[in-house]
Amino acid sequence: MEAPIFCGSRIGFFNHELRFQYDKAGRFKYRSFWTPSFLEESIWLLAATRFRPHMELRSCIRCCLLPVLPDPDAIYRYVTSSKPLESQFIEFGILETPIRVIGRKQELYYFDHSCVYRKSKLSGEYPCRTKSVWHTTLPSCSILITAWQMAVPHFMPGMVLAECLELFKEIRYRPVDPITVNYTEMERLVQKIETPRFERFPENPDPRTVDFIRVQVDLPCYLYPTHTELAAAVRAHKPEIDKLVVEKIEGARAFRELGVPLGFFFLSECILRKNHTLEYIFELKHPSHSGAQGALQEK
Repeated sequence: MEAPIFCGSRIGFFNHELRFQYDKAGRFKYRSFWTPSFLEESIWLLAATRFRPHMELRSCIRCCLLPVLPDPDAIYRYVTSSKPLESQFIEFGILETPIRVIGRKQELYYFDHSCVYRKSKLSGEYPCRTKSVWHTTLPSCSILITAWQMAVPHFMPGMVLAECLELFKEIRYRPVDPITVNYTEMERLVQKIETPRFERFPENPDPRTVDFIRVQVDLPCYLYPTHTELAAAVRAHKPEIDKLVVEKIEGARAFRELGVPLGFFFLSECILRKNHTLEYIFELKHPSHSGAQGALQEK
């Protein structure tokens, strides 16, 4: 898939690992740029300007293309119409491969060489309990994979692959059109607050104690073109983010088991990192503590 992609001011491409990278060596300097035939050039260009080095193709589609796509189902229709869907699934190894494993009932589901969906007893070869063991690697990435996971529980033994794929097409997942959802800037800024980590200093050997609490807030990598704009948005909404972080800590079971109020800790550091994360570090107060809180830093 090494075809040149115009990204606004630079040229990039997807390497053999399906990861995006810039053309620093000038390999594609005099070649025409690639654009998907089923998309408008302006939409593809807008999405391509958001691609970042080392992003997987799946992430580029989910994070950069789908938010600007007026019709997310266009990718699905293109993939399913370009080649018979049954042939694609067979080509990607669906036959004689575990499709669904239910460990509690010791049941294994798969398609045999005749494309018939079968059920058999679980052997020691597949001891896992995941619902969908086989995942398609079709170029539509997360759209088809999500639809497949939703359709698999509806497959019944005795159905042929073509019947199962009809169910798959009916139950397919359609992403929410971001244009019709009025998210606030705060809701788009804070993507996720990770589980708090309770840590000790190296010189503290007591496993029953905690010296500081570390919380990571995941921020969007596509919403703000520059790190400076991201930092400005974080400063504008810092009180609201602080409140969400405090609620996350107080709601954690590990923190409640400590039996220590959060007031015994103070915010020693708040760091906005280059990898689009905001890190909070709450340190246990000491008698000599002045009461000052850590200001926002950029590292």
